[in-house]
Amino acid sequence: MEGLLKDKCGYKGYMTYWDWTIDSHDIEHSPIFNGDPIVGLGTFPNASTNFELSDGAFRDIIRVYPLAHHLQRNYTLRPFETPFLPWTFNLPEKEANTTQTTAEYIKLTTSFTGNFTAFHAYMDGFRAEGMHGATHMSLGGDIKDLSHSPNGIVISFLGFLVPFLSNLSDPVFFLLHSQLDRAWATWQAYDRLNSDAIAGGVDQDLENIDTHPLGTGMPVTKDTIIYMAGIGPDARIKDVLSTTGGYLCYEYAT
Repeated sequence: MEGLLKDKCGYKGYMTYWDWTIDSHDIEHSPIFNGDPIVGLGTFPNASTNFELSDGAFRDIIRVYPLAHHLQRNYTLRPFETPFLPWTFNLPEKEANTTQTTAEYIKLTTSFTGNFTAFHAYMDGFRAEGMHGATHMSLGGDIKDLSHSPNGIVISFLGFLVPFLSNLSDPVFFLLHSQLDRAWATWQAYDRLNSDAIAGGVDQDLENIDTHPLGTGMPVTKDTIIYMAGIGPDARIKDVLSTTGGYLCYEYAT
């Protein structure tokens, strides 16, 4: 993604990440969500604008998927109170920011030696109630993915009716996932047994998420191909296990 920004847009900087541990005491008022018309990601809107951004650098951007719409967000501290995925949540009163603390980040990145399955399970949490899902869902709108599609358009997925996916519409998606990648790289560096640890299957199985949280079907190996959909050359898992392995070439500042 950083390469595309530089090649296609003339970007001169680096890909950033959002260290939410700094903001976990008050995510809604994090300084990254400010209304600066040049660099701000936008403050959280409310129902008066249909939760569409009214300030920040992306306030006038039209997102085309699944239908043309302005970027939407709707912060919710307890995002698990309202079911919207093909399963019920286990801890509906859980507050999202309890997963985003420094203590949680340290536990994730210093535990589960050599066990990627356990590492991933803690990051995502049971039924998506870990820091990954909690961050998506609490921010609401487009980045909540399945919950906030324009005009309530729905499709049939695994026998369930769910709204269209649109979480990539929000630029915060990339800051969020850079933080997850940073956590993975930190975990890999913590113990040599973590550096090449992988697990899972090639087919996602949301209908049986409790049994197969890392997917089913053919088990992934280091030679499993990752299809990059045009954003870069296709790669094998072993090509991207290190941020400095050749295919990738970057390090996190902290």
